[in-house]
Amino acid sequence: MKKPFDPFILSSLYLILLLLELLSLTFLALRRLPDTVQHRGEKYLPVYSDTPLTQTFRPRHDNINVVLISLKNPNLANIDPLIFTLSDLQGSEIRRVEASGRNTGDGVTLRFQFSPVPDSAGREFLIKLSAPNTSRGSPAISAGFSETDAYPLGRSLIPGESGDMSFQLFYYPSDKKVLFTELGILFFSRLVNPAYLKSFSLYLIVLFLVFRFLLSGIPSSPADRKSPR
Repeated sequence: MKKPFDPFILSSLYLILLLLELLSLTFLALRRLPDTVQHRGEKYLPVYSDTPLTQTFRPRHDNINVVLISLKNPNLANIDPLIFTLSDLQGSEIRRVEASGRNTGDGVTLRFQFSPVPDSAGREFLIKLSAPNTSRGSPAISAGFSETDAYPLGRSLIPGESGDMSFQLFYYPSDKKVLFTELGILFFSRLVNPAYLKSFSLYLIVLFLVFRFLLSGIPSSPADRKSPR
């Protein structure tokens, strides 16, 4: 009788197919890659109608399309409109996103997503957060800022402010080759991180034990499949 396929080989091929499918879905679903970040936010500055918050920045890639900003709105006390604008240093508005205090919680990172900006690499842009209906003395949304200059490639245009806004910038990877390269760099940079390496190794061990358990229940020959008499 013809010997059946080794169940370990079949299971390995099945796992490889699952991983390939997962990678394909990841490539298709991915809409952003990290560009620039300024994480420090030791203090929070309020956004009032007469004092918008501003920050210049210089992206490293073309097609920037997402900006994440650290915000606070304790107890959702402010429900006024919050307007994000992206402009050049001459004041020409390039992108505009409208939000409100209704969807801005306390200590959240709010995502402002817009259509990709072509030829953005190396250009200097201005972020502005404004709240036209929030007057002084009323509850206000506030944005995170560093105490000192933490982002050498940009600056705040708020008079007397030496810190920088806490933000994360992302771009749309239009070139799939660039996407593959960036994903590889991100993966290996995390892989050499001790904390990530520990969790990744634990994941591999658990995955190995699960498959060993599943394989132990698969009969390896036709004789093993016979029901006991």
